[in-house]
Amino acid sequence: MPKYVLGVDNGGTVIKAALYDLTGNEVAVASSKTEMTIPQPGYAERDANELWEANAQAIASVIRQSGVDASDIVALSTTGHGNGLYLVDESGVPVYPGIYSTDARAQAYVERWYADGTFDKVFSKTLQSIWAGQPVSLLAWFQDHKPDVLQQARWIFMCKDYIRYRLTGEPYAEITDISGSSLLNVRDVAYDHELLQDFGIERYQDLLPPLKYSAEICGSISKEVSEKTGLQEGTPVAGGLFDIDACAIATGITNDEKLSLIAGTWSINQYISKQPVSSKSVFMTSLYCMQGYWLTTEASPTSASNLEWFVKEFL
Repeated sequence: MPKYVLGVDNGGTVIKAALYDLTGNEVAVASSKTEMTIPQPGYAERDANELWEANAQAIASVIRQSGVDASDIVALSTTGHGNGLYLVDESGVPVYPGIYSTDARAQAYVERWYADGTFDKVFSKTLQSIWAGQPVSLLAWFQDHKPDVLQQARWIFMCKDYIRYRLTGEPYAEITDISGSSLLNVRDVAYDHELLQDFGIERYQDLLPPLKYSAEICGSISKEVSEKTGLQEGTPVAGGLFDIDACAIATGITNDEKLSLIAGTWSINQYISKQPVSSKSVFMTSLYCMQGYWLTTEASPTSASNLEWFVKEFL
């Protein structure tokens, strides 16, 4: 019987599940949507439980549409928007709504870190700019404004790592995603207590999940998820990708001769190289999904989601 792989993408606007055969032919696609909430100006949140339900719905729908026997799906993986913040407790229950990478509540911390020399101090380890929607900024904000939320939290996740955790019950942070968050010493590919100390959030290092590479197996489908989605219990789930890495690899970026341009929630221009670009004028250098390569990115949160907002509000 033919075998298949399943991918799940959590973008800033739409959740998509897609099934492919092992030669890369698309078999079926399904999507669902969650709404952004803006409880205060500058906030950008989503209901994390609703997000999980939308993922489960999309997965169940794509299996139904395809007519494929779930036992023939040999593996699946996830991708999703980078940065933002998803916090869960010991039981996996979200302790706060999921936060998008476009959230701006922590802007004052970013301005302070640029002014007081923190950015200059950490740059050799992070190789990226700092902005309000990064976990470091959001954690500093929560520490000062909602410490009770962090006291309840057991794990700090990126979006797709949160979804993979809901699929498997096993907590991991995947390298491409976490290397774009300023939480990781990207040169050493390791958490760094002094780095977190420079941001004033070192007390939360134990909330950071163990690290995995994109293609490493990070658990398998649980019985509960099998019953909910139609996936076979025990199906392996790989680490997955930061969505900008997924876009790059899917458009053929396997060497330094090509550029990748993306119009998503963020506008992205990027390329890969075997040596990291270390320049404070560059938005972000992170680890690529092909080991031995670095991803250099220029970006701004001014792309498709802005157009969607304009259409919704004015047209």
